[in-house]
Amino acid sequence: MDDSDVNRRRIREWIGRRVLSFLHWPKWRPIGEWISRCLTFLFHPTAPKYLAYGISVATTLLILWIWLGSPPFSFYCWNGVGSQPLGTILSALITVLATVSALVLSLMFITVQLSASAYTPRVIRIHFFSLHFLGIAFIFLGTILFLSWRLGQAQDWAQTPCPWAETAFTLFFTCLLFLIPYIWISLRLLQPKHLFGRLMWAITQNDFRKASRGGRKPREKLDEKLQPVIDIIRRAARNGQLRTVEEAFEALRFRLGKMIRRSKEEALSNRIAVTLADELFEIGRYANAQGYFETSVKTLKTLKSFLEMYITGATKRTSALIIYTKVKKLNRDFSLRYTKKKWPNEHETIEVLFAECRLLITQVLAK
Repeated sequence: MDDSDVNRRRIREWIGRRVLSFLHWPKWRPIGEWISRCLTFLFHPTAPKYLAYGISVATTLLILWIWLGSPPFSFYCWNGVGSQPLGTILSALITVLATVSALVLSLMFITVQLSASAYTPRVIRIHFFSLHFLGIAFIFLGTILFLSWRLGQAQDWAQTPCPWAETAFTLFFTCLLFLIPYIWISLRLLQPKHLFGRLMWAITQNDFRKASRGGRKPREKLDEKLQPVIDIIRRAARNGQLRTVEEAFEALRFRLGKMIRRSKEEALSNRIAVTLADELFEIGRYANAQGYFETSVKTLKTLKSFLEMYITGATKRTSALIIYTKVKKLNRDFSLRYTKKKWPNEHETIEVLFAECRLLITQVLAK
């Protein structure tokens, strides 16, 4: 190895050390933390909602400023502008809005269709009846109608000040800006976590209250609202999507757990417990029959978490006993499926969970 090769190697090593020392500079840490906080806020679930609110408020204030005052800028109006180029530009704006809205809505419809085929057909209804979709449709349609209405009166806009023209351009740019939160919210809605939240949000205490009073139709309506979540859990367990299963159980715990803690009626609490225990029991039996051990364990853990709620807040002993009855049935099925001789680790895990549930029900009965 000659001197030139040695020198090149030393230069590369020196550059490498300098780059590493620059990257590990202590003052980069607060900068990185600040960037991390900014990104966390940017991807917060409420960020697109507040962005839409901000665009709405800014547009309203700007239109009021145009009509009641004289803003320091203008989109189009200058002295000597004729009505013919203004009408041409207005027609172009209508064409652009119609094309963009058709393109975006078509792409979102395809995305919703794919999500519906992967999860549940209710995704289509959830999306197209959601507030953000109805809002963006109203804004685009209203702007197009406004521009079309004022298109025949473009000759009146040639004189300054021309608030109608300024309002038209403001609404046009507002529609384009509203596409950002709309696409943002729509894509988040199609994620499993937010989809489960919307499905469970449709279930209210009034549904359980009506079902507790008897009657076939209220129970069928309640089962119809819960069935999509159960179907998604089964499909996810079959496909090995444990993250989706966990998010579905978390949505169940969050929504129904809140109802249990706030419930003051014994009949309502019992109906929630019966419905919850029956649905989770069916999921557990299905997972046990198909050999999906992880889903079986998550089912037992979910039932255990509901028993814990009766320890910390609720005082309905009957409801806790209803859930514990299903736990015992699942334990028998799981013990037969995962025998101690053939599945020692799985059998021990199930027995530990059942022992914890038995301890919890003992504490409930001792209250």
